[in-house]
Amino acid sequence: MNILAFGMKSSIESRSFFKKMDDMIESTVVRMARADDYPNIISLQKANQIGNLTEAERKNGFLSAEIPEERIDAFAADAGIVVAYEQAEFAGFFCISRLASWRGNAIIDALVESFEKSDEYAAKNISETMCLFGPMCLSQVARGKGILEKMIELAIASAKTQFGNAISFIAVDNERSVNAVAKLGYRPARRFTSGGREYHALIVDFG
Repeated sequence: MNILAFGMKSSIESRSFFKKMDDMIESTVVRMARADDYPNIISLQKANQIGNLTEAERKNGFLSAEIPEERIDAFAADAGIVVAYEQAEFAGFFCISRLASWRGNAIIDALVESFEKSDEYAAKNISETMCLFGPMCLSQVARGKGILEKMIELAIASAKTQFGNAISFIAVDNERSVNAVAKLGYRPARRFTSGGREYHALIVDFG
């Protein structure tokens, strides 16, 4: 009787152990966005938009641009938006898009112009051969867990089927974000200004 009881308990404990292991493995989900993700994307980007943050809050990173709410479905259906969930809670998003989709946005127009005027890229049709990485944002609780790396990995895998490189930008005074992307394969190409603010122009090679 004791042997049977012990065996049953061990079996239950084993199943419980493997279930916990499965839960740990599946605790972070990174995939392309669907329509039911849009409210989460919009909410997180609003919460981290530079104009909605105090000077103290900006030290934790901020967004200088945002996906237009009325166009989020078009962005997701085209090059795509990567989303991440941690323990079923929304953790972040990473937008991939065509440069032409942002025409009229002052910062991104200045970014593109900075590449078009450079000797290295002047002869290239960057609007066709490159995409934009960003806006991207992680929730405060999701930072430092390797989630951004997973998001970028999926973003590159998706984007390189259509593009050779990605470009991006970060405000020079956004030190937290500058330090974060420096570890992720972004390399600074130059600096540019827009609206009196200085930005790093960045490039990501897909290899």
